[in-house]
Amino acid sequence: MDYLEILQSFLACSSDYQNSNYPNENLSISNLSLSDEQTIDSPTFSDSIKQFTLFGGDKHKNRLKEYLEECRRSDPSFPSWESITSNECFVDKYGFKYNKPNECALIHYICQQLSLFYKSQPKIQDDILWEKRLREWKKSLYPSAEVKFSIRSGILAKHRSDFWKLCINRQIDDIKKSKGPNYYQFLCNLSTDLPKDIANFDHQIYLDLFRTLPNNVKFCSKYSQGISQLQEVLRAFCLYNPRIGYCQGMNFIVGIALLFLEPEDAFWCLVAITEKFLLPHYFDSGLVGAQSDQFYLKYLIELKLPDLHHHLKKLDVDISTITLNWFMALFIDALPFETMLRIWDCFLFEGTKILFRFSLALLWMHKNFLLKHTDTISLFKAIKYSVSVTFDVEELSKIAFSGLKPFPKRRDIQNKQKLFFKELTTKWQKKKFTNISNFCNEAENIQDLRISCACFVNEKEIWICSGKQSEGNVMLANTDTGKMIVQDLTTNCKVLCMVYLEDYKMVLMGLLSKELVAYDSHMKQLLWSIKLKESILHISSVKDEHKFYKLYCGLANGYLTYIEFNSSSQPCDIFDIKVSNNPINYIEQITDSKNHCINLWLASVNEVFVLDQKLLKNESKFEVAENQYGPILMLKESKYGVFLSIKDSSVLHLYDVNTHICKLLFDLRLNIKLNTEIDDDFSFSKSRLSCYASFDDLVLVGTGDGFLYIYSIEKYAKKKVDKYHKKFSLITPLHRHNNSKRNFSIGPLLLGKILEKKAKIRRNSSLPSVLNKADCKQSLTKTKSFGFLNTLISQGCIKNFSPYWAINNKEMKNFDFNMDLVTKVKISDHPVKCILRKKINNQDVVYTCSGSYGDDETVLKWTRNSNKNWINEPFIEMCPFTNIPKRPMYAKIEYFQNLKRKS
Repeated sequence: MDYLEILQSFLACSSDYQNSNYPNENLSISNLSLSDEQTIDSPTFSDSIKQFTLFGGDKHKNRLKEYLEECRRSDPSFPSWESITSNECFVDKYGFKYNKPNECALIHYICQQLSLFYKSQPKIQDDILWEKRLREWKKSLYPSAEVKFSIRSGILAKHRSDFWKLCINRQIDDIKKSKGPNYYQFLCNLSTDLPKDIANFDHQIYLDLFRTLPNNVKFCSKYSQGISQLQEVLRAFCLYNPRIGYCQGMNFIVGIALLFLEPEDAFWCLVAITEKFLLPHYFDSGLVGAQSDQFYLKYLIELKLPDLHHHLKKLDVDISTITLNWFMALFIDALPFETMLRIWDCFLFEGTKILFRFSLALLWMHKNFLLKHTDTISLFKAIKYSVSVTFDVEELSKIAFSGLKPFPKRRDIQNKQKLFFKELTTKWQKKKFTNISNFCNEAENIQDLRISCACFVNEKEIWICSGKQSEGNVMLANTDTGKMIVQDLTTNCKVLCMVYLEDYKMVLMGLLSKELVAYDSHMKQLLWSIKLKESILHISSVKDEHKFYKLYCGLANGYLTYIEFNSSSQPCDIFDIKVSNNPINYIEQITDSKNHCINLWLASVNEVFVLDQKLLKNESKFEVAENQYGPILMLKESKYGVFLSIKDSSVLHLYDVNTHICKLLFDLRLNIKLNTEIDDDFSFSKSRLSCYASFDDLVLVGTGDGFLYIYSIEKYAKKKVDKYHKKFSLITPLHRHNNSKRNFSIGPLLLGKILEKKAKIRRNSSLPSVLNKADCKQSLTKTKSFGFLNTLISQGCIKNFSPYWAINNKEMKNFDFNMDLVTKVKISDHPVKCILRKKINNQDVVYTCSGSYGDDETVLKWTRNSNKNWINEPFIEMCPFTNIPKRPMYAKIEYFQNLKRKS
């Protein structure tokens, strides 16, 4: 069936939609515009936009039904007439949802889909030809006239992903080589080490996540896979290029790329667009590059469309108000999707020149219609509307590449761009934003050999892994001697996690390069290496009753990899289980009273999946945060429940193992217990949690600013309160003001009732004794209750009062836990990465790891003295060749400074 035959079968253009620019063309759905009589000012304009009239009654409707059935015989996945017309919303092949208001608009959509279907069914020789072209282009892609013609004529849909990757890699091959392998995975796995200014981009990224292609199934909800991938790519780019960071518009570019590419390829696509295709400073605060292109576009309009230029000048209209978004978002949301894809195909191969060509072609195509509007508002609406119904991509391409001849050569365009760019840069430098140097310095620091993970290998040894993207090494710390030494164990990338299998004397490491490697803990030699589907973010092992080990690996693609070991040899069987669409960040074992593992808790973004340990059956799941802005950092089981925290947050959560209800929220930054976490506080917290561990009644927490907190957990019994007490307790008269977080008021009448009835309250009442003072009533009614509550807190009447939540909240009944600070000490200038605990001679010993390889006091040993105070001893790094202590970093600096002075 020919494409044009379908279009002629469906005459959907009424007299209101005849294009006066092309009087000889066939009426079809592929070119729709307004008639000479229809104007923006008429009252029917807004109502008639994209309304279609069906001629011929049921004749053409029946023919369309026949074509639909014919398509379904070729492709059963193609929707039937009944499924399209019965559903309120239907989805096209790209995942976009449509909701048509009437039958005529519905039939218009069906005709579009039929046209696309027949166009996407290439002849066998065409398919073979494109496969041959791609094979040749992978070897050498030179922009010859023949290659340009093939691309401008349209890429076959099934080959678009391969073609885009080919064009992207052609542009950024030098950048990828300089960054080395696994660079994208390295950026994605940076969590607690983010510089402050880079982490603050997360706020705007989060706000734009759900604004990106909301009518596409891949991005329509917070559980959609595209949302997490979009956030991952944008955050990785902020780390890659902190000078730009994140700019609105990038989310749409990455969103379109993710419809056809994998997240890593979408990341490199954004890099190619910002650094290779477009001018510098296109997306930063000055938008100098984008403004330069707009100046040149105006110059081209004056050159190629003088009548339209004169019309715009007469109305004092700045066309860049509309066209700036065309360039920055690459025509996303401005054109029909198929038309936009043709522009992207050409742009990724030929560059910025394509944007100028198609911008002029759109204005040329609708010029006569635009010239009829004589006021600014109607002209703006006419431009947006006429562009949005440019379905005829073939005619548009014809104008862009043939109708605008002679078009300026690439060299001339680049010279003009440089001229405008230079003029604007001079003005912009006076307003240049600060902290660029700080951005760069902090971004370079992420390549230090930071400590990433550690574990006990036997009773006397701790293996500590440090590394960066392309390097990883192992230090061995001896717990008896307090010495550590670098081992001759190196990996080709960063070690993300590791676990020790005691029976087989084997250490397993999960690498950034998607490899699972095994080392002999005694001989310090590599045993074997296998490659999994994705990077291994966390590993957990369970020793079975039959003396073999079960290994659980959480992967970055949301899979749980299950492996069984009955020896130290390489495993034969590996099983992958799909758990989530998002990365599995952490795996924690939930044990019973006999210390047998019964469940696995898997953290994936803001959700926890509970799996049966033996059957690996998903028993339940629950959400921790209301949004995906803060994914779960880690999980740790304790005698009171499971502790967890949200990335970049200073709040520690305690969840009940059985009910999955939060029993405690404690903010370390404020040192208070909370009722609900503050979800709208996106500010970067220096006191963000980076790691923690729990044993007995203690919780040890490491933070991003290098502090170690030690808290004791207190469990309070719920008091029984009589009816009268409940009515007149301090809880009753407290009311939160809507416009303030801190001001609370105590009504004088209610307070009076408290004072009058206080004699009738039972002796075990929790009413503070400060209310018994004679002048209490008079003083309290004259002051805000916040000051009064401070008085109560200072006298010990109310513990850990938080100004962020109302005391009379109903959820208060669930909080029967609290945390009291025992010790707080600064141990590093970098985030604390690991906290390990071991019982030695019936004494609890804690080891903390922080900082980078070569820093002073990166590993500390903590014990309690006779006064129950915590004290620490640093491990001494030994030289692997001389076996003598290495000189501390400050001593090295002083030594080289003295040498410099002497020279």
